[in-house]
Amino acid sequence: MLEKVAMHGIVVIIKRTHRKASVGFRMSLGQLVVLVPHKMPRSQIDRLLESKSDWILAKVAMQGPFIPPVQRRYEAGERLVFFRPRANFADFFGKSQHQTQGC
Repeated sequence: MLEKVAMHGIVVIIKRTHRKASVGFRMSLGQLVVLVPHKMPRSQIDRLLESKSDWILAKVAMQGPFIPPVQRRYEAGERLVFFRPRANFADFFGKSQHQTQGC
């Protein structure tokens, strides 16, 4: 079960789980995820978040702003510099220069 809470301008996602016996904090996609035991009362979670707020804010500041990855479309003939020097898109996903030269 997921709950969202706003705390000092930060979105905190509370995830209740049967597998946790303690509280865990995790940064995920620019948001703070707090894993808590399934039966932990909401009032106790709120007190915990308030008591850890300075630490949470410091960690979020260290993380920096979240920049989502850019969706990229590759065009035929485009150079892919991370594979090897002078590799083309067609070398990996279509007819390569080697095949077209009759070798």
